[in-house]
Amino acid sequence: MIDADGQVAFLSAAMRQRLGRDNLGTGDPIPDAIAKALQPAPHAWRIENQDRGHQTCRLTIPLTGTDPGIHADLAAHADPAAHAERAVHAEGVSITATAHFIRLASPPTSAKTSDPASVTTSSSKLVDTPAANGLILGCLGDFLPDADVPWEVWFASDGVRQAAQVAEQIKRVQADQKSRSRMLLAGDSLTSRRLRDRVNFAGQMRCHVALVGPRGSGATDLAVCIHHQSRANPDEPYVCLDAALMDAELLEVYASPAIAPLSHTQDLSSTLCLERLEEMPADGQQRLAQWLESWPDRLRLIGLIESSSQHTPDDDLAINPNAVDTKLLPALADAMCLMRIELPTLASRTTDLAMIAQSLVETARLSRDAIQLIESYPWPGQWNEMLSAMQFAKQAVRGDRVMREHLPLAIRSFHAPSKGSVAVIQSENNIHIGPAPEPPQAFQIESLDKAVQIYESELIAKAMIAADGNKAEAARRLGISRARLLRKLADG
Repeated sequence: MIDADGQVAFLSAAMRQRLGRDNLGTGDPIPDAIAKALQPAPHAWRIENQDRGHQTCRLTIPLTGTDPGIHADLAAHADPAAHAERAVHAEGVSITATAHFIRLASPPTSAKTSDPASVTTSSSKLVDTPAANGLILGCLGDFLPDADVPWEVWFASDGVRQAAQVAEQIKRVQADQKSRSRMLLAGDSLTSRRLRDRVNFAGQMRCHVALVGPRGSGATDLAVCIHHQSRANPDEPYVCLDAALMDAELLEVYASPAIAPLSHTQDLSSTLCLERLEEMPADGQQRLAQWLESWPDRLRLIGLIESSSQHTPDDDLAINPNAVDTKLLPALADAMCLMRIELPTLASRTTDLAMIAQSLVETARLSRDAIQLIESYPWPGQWNEMLSAMQFAKQAVRGDRVMREHLPLAIRSFHAPSKGSVAVIQSENNIHIGPAPEPPQAFQIESLDKAVQIYESELIAKAMIAADGNKAEAARRLGISRARLLRKLADG
């Protein structure tokens, strides 16, 4: 207990024992060194904050210099927990403790002190005299560094429950990602088998990986799957960022959970997943290349590169070693060529769509009409659209069978053209679905002369209609003489 004059007026028996001074009586004076060390910081109390009556601080209390028998008393009476926290200084022994002070009574407005000049009544000034602080009660406890305090103590019982809920949510998200990647790789077609084999191969070896495919093709889920299969240890950091937004400064901030451990320890590895890597700013690419050079064996890069959505089943998994994106620095382009996986479109996996959709709707069964719509729809939004569509169907169905009316309107209203295939043209946020143009290899006509004659007859008929039957005007519009037009009309 500290009185209004700043003097230690009372020490409890437990406090005297902790300080190794249990031989002191109630009225015995306390050594000056100990009394001074037990004082709270005066600048923590402010007149304008009368309700601020608490102060917690760290104190170092000397235990030598006043009593020759203090060492013997300290060894005989001080508890082991406090003894473990003592620090040995050049002058002698001291104890480091956490102190908490409570102001029990506010000072009177006309508090008198021995030095009136040191007291100020200004609301913006600190009160540095003990008399102005009133009656103060203090207690000491063992000092522990923050790193030694159990996290249950920091967060208390509510924090423990919240931490458990967060951990459970993280496990649930990871399980959902693993399930989605497994569904994405499902199928018996040649395209699906090749894709599945390459993803599994990438998961068995730790190397840089490039996932190339149209927007929404499920590259993010596959990147998580590859990371979990090939990570060096269960605690390996995994950070996924949108590279198109990452300049050098932002990259250092948002990639720090994966980069900082590499600087602090020599045993930990990290995985950095970058979406739209081909659109990354130049300074961000330079910083990323520096990191790859600094930790070539410990930093693994998974790049998600967008490509055109117009693929054919035969070239979905074709690899062209010379097809290096010129937008990337050479170091990054070389890393992305090490393990390059082309992601096929859903439209090229028609025979697998029913199996994939059925796994997504889980307990409900797909009707025949729903399967036909799913197999005929071109899926311009790729895997993300499939996930959204099946989630919509699960919420709309009331029984155990998914019917045509349970699918989204875009799928229900789609009608495939009778001839030719379907082309999906995507630009920015616009998606156009229509007949696909024939490839150049399919060009063939019966007769060039007949084709020229038909085309010429069509042009002459348009010119005659435009000239209202006037042959001279029609010849002028066609850029030929009137006599030549008359010969062609006679031959036609």
